[in-house]
Amino acid sequence: MALNIAVGQLQRTAGPDQRVTALAEIQDTTPATPAISGVLNPKWTGIWDSTAATATPLAWLVSGSETSSPSNALTNDVTAATAGVQLVGANSAGTVATAISGLVHAPLVDIESSSVPGLPGNQRIGRYAYWVGDEGVKSSASLVDALAAANVISYDNSLGADPVDDDWSADAVKKERLNQIQLPRPRLEKILATVDPDLASNVIAQPKVLERNQLLFLNASPSIAQVRNSFHDTTPLSRGVLADTAIGTLRTDLTSNTGTAGAVTSFLTLRPANIPVTLPAGVEAEFFPVSPSSVAGTWPTYGLYPVLAEAGIRIGFSIVGGQVALNYFLETELWNPYAARLRMDAARTLRFSVTFPAAVNFLLRNTTDSTTQAVSIAAGTKYAADIVNTNILEPGQITRFRGGATMDLVSVGVAQASVTIPGAATVTDPIGEVDAQSTVSNLVFSLELVNSGVPSTPPLQNLTLGSVFDPEPGIANATPTPALGYGYEFNRDLRVWSEGTQGQSRDPRLPVMSGVAFQETAAAAWSVTNPSANGVNGFSGVALNDGARVILFDLPRQEVTAVAQLRHMIGARSYELGNSWGAGVNNTFDTSFISTTPRNFSWPVDNSLQRPNRYLDVYTPEGVPPATLTDLRDPASAARYQLIRGAFNINSTSQKAWESVLGAKLAGWDHSGAGAGVALDNAFFRTEHGAQQRGALSGTVTVPVPTTGALATLSALEIPGATGRQLTAVEVTNLATEIVRLLKVRGRPFTSLAEFANSGLIQTAIDSARTQGSILVGLNSDISNAELRFTAAALTQADVIACIAPFMAARSDTFVVRAYGEVVNPATGDRSGRAWCEATVQRLPDLVSNSAAPVATVINPPPASNPFGRRFKITSLRWLSPDDL
Repeated sequence: MALNIAVGQLQRTAGPDQRVTALAEIQDTTPATPAISGVLNPKWTGIWDSTAATATPLAWLVSGSETSSPSNALTNDVTAATAGVQLVGANSAGTVATAISGLVHAPLVDIESSSVPGLPGNQRIGRYAYWVGDEGVKSSASLVDALAAANVISYDNSLGADPVDDDWSADAVKKERLNQIQLPRPRLEKILATVDPDLASNVIAQPKVLERNQLLFLNASPSIAQVRNSFHDTTPLSRGVLADTAIGTLRTDLTSNTGTAGAVTSFLTLRPANIPVTLPAGVEAEFFPVSPSSVAGTWPTYGLYPVLAEAGIRIGFSIVGGQVALNYFLETELWNPYAARLRMDAARTLRFSVTFPAAVNFLLRNTTDSTTQAVSIAAGTKYAADIVNTNILEPGQITRFRGGATMDLVSVGVAQASVTIPGAATVTDPIGEVDAQSTVSNLVFSLELVNSGVPSTPPLQNLTLGSVFDPEPGIANATPTPALGYGYEFNRDLRVWSEGTQGQSRDPRLPVMSGVAFQETAAAAWSVTNPSANGVNGFSGVALNDGARVILFDLPRQEVTAVAQLRHMIGARSYELGNSWGAGVNNTFDTSFISTTPRNFSWPVDNSLQRPNRYLDVYTPEGVPPATLTDLRDPASAARYQLIRGAFNINSTSQKAWESVLGAKLAGWDHSGAGAGVALDNAFFRTEHGAQQRGALSGTVTVPVPTTGALATLSALEIPGATGRQLTAVEVTNLATEIVRLLKVRGRPFTSLAEFANSGLIQTAIDSARTQGSILVGLNSDISNAELRFTAAALTQADVIACIAPFMAARSDTFVVRAYGEVVNPATGDRSGRAWCEATVQRLPDLVSNSAAPVATVINPPPASNPFGRRFKITSLRWLSPDDL
């Protein structure tokens, strides 16, 4: 009876999508002391309504809260001495039960009868109690590295449709890269130190763990004490519904959703143009420039191209055959901000141009009699040149090009172009001075992709100078070398392009930009960096001068497996998705997921072949036909037939659970180009697809994923070339501890993933989570140059969220109910019998009101006709004895 009441209360309060869960200890706002800080029931599970931003829960999932207002979990004394019963004790939670308040008591509720023979009035004939434990705040112990198991991912892209699937069946490199694209598994060894989940025997045994005690049978098994002490940190497997807790619907699959359009669609379908066969095979990759999608989508529509980091036109005048001629150089610095090479070829040429939207006038003075002549560049004049297509832009490289009809490296010495000025008088005397008589505003610098002779429309990138200064008057022009100039360079502070909190923050790849953030200053003359011998420069700026390689963004080598891998493709500022400046962009975590269900391969809908997103299982609803491959490929209906494997509630206050999901462990990670692998531990990749890409660069980081200690030895030219970051084990512990502390200081759970990301809680933890002596300092404090604090060598909140993105949730859907009942002799008051049971209860996508409801209704259930939301189902049951408690 107690179990039925518990499941009913769970269904009533947690069934709707817009409900979130957390343990009572999240309200322990003074968690500095190791004791319980006044929280008597820290492991009680609370239910909050996401539509009401309040610290007060709807209910605590314990007996006695069915009919009354929620009891106060923080101060309510329900020990055995005060009409309570212990449901979790030392035999379940070991020494943890008493050391950090892991004991669980629940109130005893009387069962009364008014018809006991021989006794008047109501009589107590029994008592019951229950406690609903939240399993989603724990780390799932049964998850292993799927690539080490049998029946690993196997696709077939032979159909060649667009977008294509990747063939994983025999490609060792793709399989290895998958583990840097997505966290291979939770780190169970962070909780159970003696267990090695990568042992062949454990890879087979661990997925079979259905009950906590079965962990004792793993190879190098933990002790009984270790398993018991992990009671509140691990669970065999937590599953989650792909629900949006903010608006109360199921999420949309982006895998084959053409509705995304824009940059996201381009990124999802992009594949390398060439992967050279080098050691390590497949590390280096080349991409051709790509125009933005022509379909207007939800997110920005930029394509794949180098960035116009600096550009300008230099103008001079001369006499050619008695006619005034304008001579010019076009100059640009193209920045490849990607962790991959960009290649041009005969079919795909980059064209740079400068357009004068208004006329600009000059006064020419000859050298013999100082007579003058007025000439003009007419409104609408466009000067363009094609960049020599034999050049390759290496990862992070900035290369300077100059020319007239064509542009090449500045060291090549290409000729300037010359055009006759229409309407100018015939003269023979050389020109001595040039005075600018007017300014030009809104000068447009453009980069176009000429694909098989057809220019891209619109251009890849248009940068407009809001106001252009008047060049210095009286500039000598004794030779035909261009002397006057109009131009710009990117803001010198790299944080403008990498950190969204800066006032002028922009994504440097935006197709249209304007404003003073993209000029050196509004009033100073344009001045380019002095060209080096080979035409290769560093990022514009004092700190990142000649030679720096700045890698900010990723390009996919294979399929995208999680929404977080789109974090540099959504929004007008770099890396909005996942960082605190993401605002509405962070809603993507709540509304979307990526299933990686094959689009072309006839994949068996029985979970027998793993998908690249290894944190999803196909779910077969009861009472309706099972899902077909068509159902799983439908962006709208895909979530109805799937569950998250190892779902993790971001409101978790378990330090050990957080440690287990922070950072990947990779053995033999090959990055050097010599086939010699290195061990990476606690690794966070900024460019997870291209993390190994180094290119033929000099003066860059030897190991592209440095540890904290290595940062102090790296120069300002080396740090921007990193592609990720490693933490030490102590730093991971400190980071997890700080995350939990900040969750408790906040005092209530986050009601959506967007709210969690926008709060900046993890970034705050990063900024104060490293022990230095007796104090905590930021994990990025060894990066002395503030401009580099958001390069890939610096750990950011978005990097951490990327680790947990495939399985994170703002609520839990798996629970364990412990129920107790006793029979009381009403005549004597003595207890004549008692029993305990434990049940695992799972929330499913099905609706309580109608398990066979149409798919559209299941996806977006009307609250009025579905007040109890999605159905809970008991998936396992066992009887307990006092020795199990």
